[in-house]
Amino acid sequence: MLVSLHTVGAATIDKNYSKSSAAYYAKMWAKGYNTAGYYKSNLDCTNFASQCIEQGGKRRSSKLPSYEDVRYWRPHSATWENATYFKKAATNSKGFKRVVCAGKEISSLNDKQKNAYASLIYKMIEPGDVVQYGYSSNEIKRSQVSYDKGKSSKGFDTLLMAQHTSNMLGIMLHDY
Repeated sequence: MLVSLHTVGAATIDKNYSKSSAAYYAKMWAKGYNTAGYYKSNLDCTNFASQCIEQGGKRRSSKLPSYEDVRYWRPHSATWENATYFKKAATNSKGFKRVVCAGKEISSLNDKQKNAYASLIYKMIEPGDVVQYGYSSNEIKRSQVSYDKGKSSKGFDTLLMAQHTSNMLGIMLHDY
């Protein structure tokens, strides 16, 4: 069970970053693979989030000295395809200019508290941003991309999410 939610806001990655382009790509490719432009990896959620971020305008690193070097973000690196390393790169990189990390233990919250927390996240994150989930701030397990805003099954304002690994579109943050 995932007990902590962390968000990486990619809103101002580069001065020419387009959240709408990242969100459009997420919506377009959530249920399939863009193998003409990218590779498919096994546990593909962060690879997919990285593709969305790049399609929004974030420039990849030109070199890769080692797979796990958090100073570089590019395909076939831990920072591109591993959720924990992606968060480390976003937290430590000059290339991600705004990072919102809102870790909260959610396993012990009641439904009212969970909905209040999801509503707070809703206000902080916009379409084109990445939301990550994990057991702790050091062990991130899932990356999703917000592509739109909508209503949850209980009528709350919520983010609509896209993801890979289990390729899905229309996941509602409140319901997830």
